[in-house]
Amino acid sequence: MNHSQDERQITDKRFNIPIVYYLFIAAALLLAVTPFLISEWQQAGQWGFPLDDSWIHCQYARNLAHGRGFVYNPGDPPSNGSTAPLWTLLAAGAYRLTGEFPVTLKVVGTLLAVGSALLTAYIIWLMFKRRDYALMGGIGTALMPPLLWAGLLGMEAALYTFLVLLGIAGHIKFAERPWVYQLIPTAILAAAVTARPETGLIFVFVLVDGWVRGRRANTAGRRLLLRTAGQIAVFVLLLMPYMWYNWRATGLPYPNTYSAKVPAEGSLSTEALRVLTGPFQAVVGQLGGYVSVNIVVTLLFAAGLVYLVARRPRGWLIVPLSAIGYVVFRWLAAPVGSFMFQGNRYYTHCFPLAVIVAVAGLAELEVQLRRRGIEPRRIITVVAFVAVVAYAPGLYSWAQAHGVAVKNITEMQVHLGKWLAANTPPDSLIAANDIGAVAFFSRRPILDLVGLVNPQVLPHVYALEEANPHTGLARDSLVPYLRRQNPDYLLIFPNWYPQLSQQTDLLEPVYSVYLEDNIVCGGDEMVLYKTKFTDS
Repeated sequence: MNHSQDERQITDKRFNIPIVYYLFIAAALLLAVTPFLISEWQQAGQWGFPLDDSWIHCQYARNLAHGRGFVYNPGDPPSNGSTAPLWTLLAAGAYRLTGEFPVTLKVVGTLLAVGSALLTAYIIWLMFKRRDYALMGGIGTALMPPLLWAGLLGMEAALYTFLVLLGIAGHIKFAERPWVYQLIPTAILAAAVTARPETGLIFVFVLVDGWVRGRRANTAGRRLLLRTAGQIAVFVLLLMPYMWYNWRATGLPYPNTYSAKVPAEGSLSTEALRVLTGPFQAVVGQLGGYVSVNIVVTLLFAAGLVYLVARRPRGWLIVPLSAIGYVVFRWLAAPVGSFMFQGNRYYTHCFPLAVIVAVAGLAELEVQLRRRGIEPRRIITVVAFVAVVAYAPGLYSWAQAHGVAVKNITEMQVHLGKWLAANTPPDSLIAANDIGAVAFFSRRPILDLVGLVNPQVLPHVYALEEANPHTGLARDSLVPYLRRQNPDYLLIFPNWYPQLSQQTDLLEPVYSVYLEDNIVCGGDEMVLYKTKFTDS
């Protein structure tokens, strides 16, 4: 039996997915997220976020909603310290409606996660024209712990995942239409860049996929060049306001957060050995992340890669490129954080894409069973059921970790922000290395020692890191900068600044928080110091 015969046997020609399937997928996700919310309330006793960076978006969004502009401290010049201005704008609009964080962002994020699960099912339908596969893939995505975490995170992960999947769905759907239709996914992926800059890689993969598909269809090279040039022109044109704003803020076309985070770890790698080994290590970390979430899906993922390369259904190239190629090239551009760092928030879209490839693994299994004269329906159903059951340990452990992480941020950064609001003058300048919840709850002006929202500190940080890149001692040499800025208080992790925190002639400890069960903060203890820079 040849490949085309195999495909005819496993392809359902019915037109679309019943609405009840979509409702079932949405219900599965809402059910799966419930343990996360229960754990959060039990552990923290209130709603919150599992990362302090989430509160950075809240601070920007609140100022924007109140008409103060894209600023971190009211009255400051506009800042591009948000990696995801589209998410910040969405958060500001939501805040105007509710006047509340964090529940508002949890609702928005969870709805985007639901949308991602539904889009995964739709992409599977476009690729395989199988209702049962679409349902299996949608449920498999709905139960993915990293996607559930992203929905509750209060950050951009759920938004860019949704936009990436929407862009890929549009690219596959309009593949056989006149090329002008490809401008729709082009526009969607341009929007994704404003939610996560690295997702511009997905647009590159779309161009590669379109070129390969065109060459296989014997499309003239000149026509392909014109089509590609048109897509690039529209993509760049749509991103011009985004790049212009960044340029006005810092003189660079990308957010300041890249400058703040990447140089400390190493920018675009020029070391031959690192370039050769780093991408391999990144992919190994990706597969390890998949195994940690669901080993059955990981095994099907491997089989699915074989199916996609050998049988080449619609979307056979764009999906694995966006899953694996993204990890490799993102690492080369920004080697910061492992695949599962901070709940996989830099690679969240890779999990729905993994499910799509895993469904291709089910299709490969079905083909092989039919070749051997075995009726596949029961076996496929059992494998899918085992894959669903295999989510249980991960869902439990991720839910528990989510609750503890929210508890950590609530007991440390949120608590310190509220303490500052109650115990310091309103115009007190607070220098801090964690600036999210402290700024949001204290409503005090913040001096960011990491440089996310204060790029003026970055030249000092760069010089110090070059002088002493492998220890925390370089951070201690920020004293000259702190003298010039003269903050009233300093709020730091002492383990980040081991020498500075011991300089009693400059700092007087006035309050501290220590976590017994820390899993997410940069240190177990955060100390607030009254500064004495003007006295020394």
